[in-house]
Amino acid sequence: MSWRLRHYNVITIEGMNLLTHRAYLPKRPVLSCMKSAMIYCALMTVAMISDAAEKNNPYQLFVFKEHASPVWSVDFSPHGKHILSADRNHLIAAWEATNGEVVKVFQGHGGDVFTAIFSPDGQHVLSGSRDGLVVLWDAATTEPLHLLKGHDQWVFAVAFSPDSQSLLSGGQDNTVRLWDAKTGQLVRTFSGHKSWVLSVAFSPDGQYALSGSLDNTLRLWDLNTTNTRVFEGHTDGVWSVAFSPDGSTILSGAGKILGTNNTLRVWDVKTGKTKRVLRGHQKLVKSVDFSPDGKRALSGSYDHTVILWDVATGKILRRMKGHKGGVLSVAFSPDGKRALSGSADSDIRLWDVTLK
Repeated sequence: MSWRLRHYNVITIEGMNLLTHRAYLPKRPVLSCMKSAMIYCALMTVAMISDAAEKNNPYQLFVFKEHASPVWSVDFSPHGKHILSADRNHLIAAWEATNGEVVKVFQGHGGDVFTAIFSPDGQHVLSGSRDGLVVLWDAATTEPLHLLKGHDQWVFAVAFSPDSQSLLSGGQDNTVRLWDAKTGQLVRTFSGHKSWVLSVAFSPDGQYALSGSLDNTLRLWDLNTTNTRVFEGHTDGVWSVAFSPDGSTILSGAGKILGTNNTLRVWDVKTGKTKRVLRGHQKLVKSVDFSPDGKRALSGSYDHTVILWDVATGKILRRMKGHKGGVLSVAFSPDGKRALSGSADSDIRLWDVTLK
């Protein structure tokens, strides 16, 4: 089935409220949402166009257009051949990174899909939504394997363990939840944050969970003992967290919409102390990522820019402009040569981040 369309196919179904009947997942190729008593089901494709015409933007490789709403999340597949995106219109789409052909569409969420990621082994997709659900999907068939119910409010963040056997989620209920990927069962709930959990990550050895919260803190949870360590230093909400590939360092991005302390912090895992504060964004830092070698960092901000950093020095290596809205998600490619950014302007941009 080809998902490459140049317009919207709209179907109207009466009498179905997905926000109430959360267990309902419609059959392909229907994407679902609610407006009043009607469900407006839209199948939307994401087209990729070359942006060579933007001669003043030398690092930009392509613009993926035609999302009809803000793009909350972007991710590369483990081999780097596919890209995953999730948006406000309940859409999760996977497409070829080289030619823009949409190859998979995952449908069933009844609200904004705030996060969608590939598993490390490439066999699954995990998503979290405003509808309160975490869904584990078969990446090949796009069929839902497990509907993980436990969060009673919005789910902002999800993560796979390095072996793809465990799952993390964080949400508006201030909790971090650990799930068994094989059974879909809840293993443990971690409580301690005093506000929304906006980002979660597994340590590279799979023994710890990391979370960032609107309460201005990071927490490192021991998955075996449930002991927790609190990392304090940010004065505004922590929107994104990431582990370095060797597990020795943590990266976080923080800020608030009308705030001025919009920074990244580099933390030492052993001591819990800040090693470095990275300053350069003018507005809230929404998303961060480490390069595969751990030497560089990527950040996206509400100031419409993507910044490439040298982790060791805190120096800005490259500031990438082009988005007309806040940058909501960033990701390095597996080879570290490219980067993705998804924005409130509904575009996804592919960047060259090689250093010459």
